[in-house]
This record gives sequence, structure tokens and C-alpha cells, in this order.
Amino acid sequence: MSEGEKSKELGLDGLSKSRWRLVHAPTANHIGWSEWDELNLALNAGSPILDSKFLRPICNYYGFPDLRVAVLESGGQPLSAMLLHQRRRGDWQVFTAGQSCVASMLISPKLSQHSMEAVIEQLLRQLPWAWRIRFPKQDPILAQLATEPQSSHLRHAIHSVTTNIDVSADFDSYWSARHKEVRRGIRKTLSTLAEREVDVKLHTLSERSDMTKAIADHGKLETAGWKGRAGTAIDPENDQGRCYREILENFSANGARVYQLFFDQSVVASLLSVVQNGVQVILKTAYDENYSKYSPGRLIDYLSIAETFEDPEIKMLENYTNSSSVDRKWSTGTRNILNLEYYKFSSLPKMVAGFGWIKSKVRDK
Repeated sequence: MSEGEKSKELGLDGLSKSRWRLVHAPTANHIGWSEWDELNLALNAGSPILDSKFLRPICNYYGFPDLRVAVLESGGQPLSAMLLHQRRRGDWQVFTAGQSCVASMLISPKLSQHSMEAVIEQLLRQLPWAWRIRFPKQDPILAQLATEPQSSHLRHAIHSVTTNIDVSADFDSYWSARHKEVRRGIRKTLSTLAEREVDVKLHTLSERSDMTKAIADHGKLETAGWKGRAGTAIDPENDQGRCYREILENFSANGARVYQLFFDQSVVASLLSVVQNGVQVILKTAYDENYSKYSPGRLIDYLSIAETFEDPEIKMLENYTNSSSVDRKWSTGTRNILNLEYYKFSSLPKMVAGFGWIKSKVRDK
């Protein structure tokens, strides 16, 4: 490939003129969020899960003291960016907390496979002691890494199969196309609740002043269930609860959606989501296990999806979960979320894979 062809693919004067700028960001306040948001708007049409309103609270509560912002620039203009931290000496990873839907990175689609490798190798040379960079949770519909890597320097694996729902048409058409078991299950649940004279209501909360109580209600549901027993439930007083409250408050001007399902006067299910630029992303769902026979988790899905179809501003609903076969029956689309690893030397991927195989055999014994 000629330099002219490379330049055309990159939209640059040439690879030699692009450089990574590394900035140490021990706290979220050290990250240039306005520049980040401009790049997210340019590359992802302002994806909500890569917006500073979403990422900043996550960095505040789950960031690392050695966090670095890497910005690929050409002629002073940012082309790509990512947040990185060092897992151990020389082993770097794009920052991805448990609350992150995807990796905290923005990669220009102008980079071809060839030029992508060149800029990653350049980044490897600039990071201290770097021999590997891990790129977890790569989403093919966002400005992230190629999903079918060909390089001998790369290893990849499927992280999860996520689902989405196209809500640009009408709800009746969507629902009539669902699997008969899905439709029958909801119809039976609603019929049973009606026979028992249970008042079923869906409340939608979107104001900033509502978010503290919304997180408290959601936390009560999680604490009473398996997440409470596992010690992973959110609570208004733990970091996870504070993080989600701040995210929802950040979006509350026009993009926070908390759905609460009521049976009579009791909240039996809760769903947290954010909306921006035509995309709604589901963050968390919880339900009261005492009402499991009424499938409150699926019922809140049904009612909230129907409401989403009524919002002309929303075109796509994204779940970002490791979907089950039942989840896929509710969806209109699926795709693989990948974990990628790029190694400084082409011999390392096979060596690391072999070492992993040996460790698994030792564990099995």
C-alpha cells in the first residue's frame, strides 16, 4: 500500500504525522471531557455510554491512580482517544469498569486495518514497559476496533452476545413478530393479575429530583434478592449506588428514564436507562423475587418497550447484556461484543494461549 493510499484512508497527510499524546489522569478532573465529547459526537453521533455524563462518574468511583488519557492527533486535531491503565508491569488495558457497557475508547473509522496496527504499535512504544494492550468490550457498531482481526499480533474472544430493538416503527408490528411463547407469557401474566384485581401501573421518572429515591427503590429490590445475598446490590450509600445516581442525574435534563412497575402500591420491578441522540441504553433491571410467579422483570420490559415506541426521538433500544435465548426472542438484532488483545511481538499470542491451556489443565487436576 502506498503512502498516498494510507493517507487517503486515514484522512491525514500520512501516518508519520500522527502522534499519541499521553496525559496522566489520576482523577476524572484531569480528563479533557469537552474534547472527549466532541470526538464522541463526531465518531459515534454522541453515544450515551461514551459520553462524559456516563463515563465521568465511573472514573470518579472506579478509576485508577495510574489512569492515562491517550489521544491520537494529527496536525493538532484529535482522531482517536482512549483511557488506559496498567494491570501489571507492561500489561496495559483500556479502562472498563463493571458498570461500563463498552471500553472507554473512541477509534476513528478512517483507520484501515493496516494503519490501525501502525498506530497501536506506536502507542505500545510510548507506554512504559508495554508488551500488551487489552481492548475489552469492543462494540462493532461504535468507533472501536475491527471485529475480525487478521493480525498475528492479535488475540480475540467473544465477550458476550448483546441485543437491541429497533423502535423506529410501531409497537404492534414489533410485538406481533415476537415468538408466540413470549407473547403468550405476557398475555397470561396480565390476565392472571387482572383476575386477581391487581392494579398494574408503570411509572416513569426523569427529573433530577427523582433520582435519589429511584436509586433507593432499585437498591431495595436488589438487596432483597440474589444480588443482596452475593453482596453486589446497589445501595444509596455505596459507591455503586452513588455512581448510578450521578449518571442518572447527569442525564436528567432530557435523557434519564427510570421505569418502576407497581402492583397496587408496591414497587415490584425497576429499570434504569439513559437516552441520547436517538439511542436508549438499559443499565440495570431489578425485581421483587416474592412476585417471581408474575415475571415482573419481563412485564416491566414489555410495558417500558411499549412506552419507548411512543417516543419519536428514540430509534434504537440497546441492552448491553450477555443475552439468553429468551432475551434474543425479544430482540430485533444481535451482535458479538469482543475482547481483543494486541501484543508487541507476534510470537506472544500463541505463547500466552499455550500458557493458559497449561494452567487450565493443572486446575482440572
